[in-house]
Amino acid sequence: SYSDMRHDADAAAQWLLDHGMAPGQSILILSPASLEHATLLFAALTVGITVVPVSPPYALQRTGWSKLRK
Repeated sequence: SYSDMRHDADAAAQWLLDHGMAPGQSILILSPASLEHATLLFAALTVGITVVPVSPPYALQRTGWSKLRK
């Protein structure tokens, strides 16, 4: 439910803060679309962390990692 997602996203947001993340920083999510991906996305956005979602197939391309390092 929406309530469950909000609860999980708030808990994940607190986890991000507890582990040194701060508003204005960025995280890269290398994951296929899933509920966990959505939870982390909403958690980061809740505390002002920029999210860079990357699909695993893109990262596995021969030139994928070199582009991600930039």
